[in-house]
Amino acid sequence: MPSVESDLQVVVTPRAAMLACFLTAGMLRLTTRRLPILPKNLPLPAALMFRGAGGFTALWGVWQEHSAKKLCQSRCTPEIHGYKVRELVTDGPFAKTRNPMYTGMLATLLGLGVLDNTWWAFITGAPLATYLKCYVVPLEESYLSRHFPIAWSSYSSSVPRWM
Repeated sequence: MPSVESDLQVVVTPRAAMLACFLTAGMLRLTTRRLPILPKNLPLPAALMFRGAGGFTALWGVWQEHSAKKLCQSRCTPEIHGYKVRELVTDGPFAKTRNPMYTGMLATLLGLGVLDNTWWAFITGAPLATYLKCYVVPLEESYLSRHFPIAWSSYSSSVPRWM
């Protein structure tokens, strides 16, 4: 991991914000009304399919975030804020979305909400999604466009910010 500090600093790291969402959703689920997504009279096969899709989405999110993180580490490019980025990673999960780690975080949170059949994950995930979309991602993209102007211009025009 490079030890040189960068000028890219965020108020709350995205991982800390995601952990806060998980904990808040869990506490709300345990201490307040359940807020189920599915109606009580839904046939069991349909409920199992729906919840299975949530589990699959959560697993996909973990895989997406993990594979993007490993790719960055293999290139000696930090995946956390506060360190200078050495290389603009554009392949692997980054070839489909410019933010595979954040996409993975949100998919994991929402998938677990569907798996557990509760709206709390969606409710607590909304501020995280807003924080990422309105603050963190624009800050990161501004940093990358300053440090890799030609490569960033080409990459950002051909790969979507999300999915």
